[in-house]
Amino acid sequence: DLRVAHFFGLHGLQIIPLFGFWVHTYLKLSQLYQCVLITAFGLCYIGLISYTFWQASQGLPFFYFINKKTEFAISGYIKLCN
Repeated sequence: DLRVAHFFGLHGLQIIPLFGFWVHTYLKLSQLYQCVLITAFGLCYIGLISYTFWQASQGLPFFYFINKKTEFAISGYIKLCN
């Protein structure tokens, strides 16, 4: 179901700027580190959207972790964001 990726994609328009506001307001970091942190968050969020889109295009439910392809995609996403 492509509605999950659509939901995360549209709400990303609100979540990423709110995260940027939170970083700017509550974390006392230099401007460079703020930009790096917000960019990393945005890239991980894009990964989440891409994963949910891929999962929907494979016809898998949102909470389905038994398929080897899905486990491989999730482990790659976790390694990328850590």
